[in-house]
Amino acid sequence: MKVPGWLSTIAKDAKRVFAWLGSPAGQKTVKGAEAVVETGAALVDPAIAPEIDAGVALFNDWGRQALQIETVASAAGQVSGTGAQKAASVIQAMAPFVQEYATKYDATPATEAQLQTLNNAAVAFLDNLPKPGAASAAALRPSAR
Repeated sequence: MKVPGWLSTIAKDAKRVFAWLGSPAGQKTVKGAEAVVETGAALVDPAIAPEIDAGVALFNDWGRQALQIETVASAAGQVSGTGAQKAASVIQAMAPFVQEYATKYDATPATEAQLQTLNNAAVAFLDNLPKPGAASAAALRPSAR
């Protein structure tokens, strides 16, 4: 039996997750991580900093989309055995944005295989995050705010 990853664990409690992401603490965490990547990009090569920033934003959007699809599947009781369908839904939603990125930065349009690789990478990243402990889960509860 496969141990549920971060994505499916979090999707079961999506209301609290989205509340935390929208909270000052959640926004501070997200903005802090984005600032580190963006600062690093500007230091490495300022000429491509906008392209890297756009890539970071695209990755963040991909993660949000994967979480949204996982949440809908969880609410419908369709978590197990639906990976291919969920992946197809995320890819279908994100493909236009990837192609827009490619056009804007004069890159070759992404192939289906590349889109699948991008999805696999985003889901693998999310599934390998440490799961929230009891203290984090308690902090997400409305009564704790």
